[in-house]
Amino acid sequence: MDSKQADLDSVRSYAAEIPVSWLRCRELGHNWGPHSARVIEDGGFDRVLRCRRCPTKRYQVLDAFGRIVSNTYDYPDGYRMPPGRGRITGDGRGVLRVVSIRMGIEADQRRAVGRRDRGGV
Repeated sequence: MDSKQADLDSVRSYAAEIPVSWLRCRELGHNWGPHSARVIEDGGFDRVLRCRRCPTKRYQVLDAFGRIVSNTYDYPDGYRMPPGRGRITGDGRGVLRVVSIRMGIEADQRRAVGRRDRGGV
C-alpha cells in the first residue's frame, strides 16, 4: 500500500479518468447490498457484499454473534489510484467531492436542456 499522499493534480486527473459511478463511491462511500452468505464451522459467517454503484465486492468474516472479524475488498482494475501516485487523503478527498459535484451539476444542466429541447418544462 502506498503511504505517501497523492498530489492534488494527480487526484484531479485520476477523477477525470474513472467512471462517474466509481467517483461517487470514492466520494460518498460504497452503497453495499447483500450478495451471498454461508455459515462456517465455528458458527460464524462468511458474507459477500456488492456495491450497487460499482463492481467492488466486500468479503466479511463474522463470528457467531455477528461481530465483524475481518473485511477484505476486491476492487475493479483502475478503481484505485495508480501505483506510485500516492493515497487520496485530506484535501485529495475534497478534490474528489468537488469533481463529483461539478459532474452532477453538469449532468443536471444537460438533462434540463434536453427536456427544454423536447418541449418539456
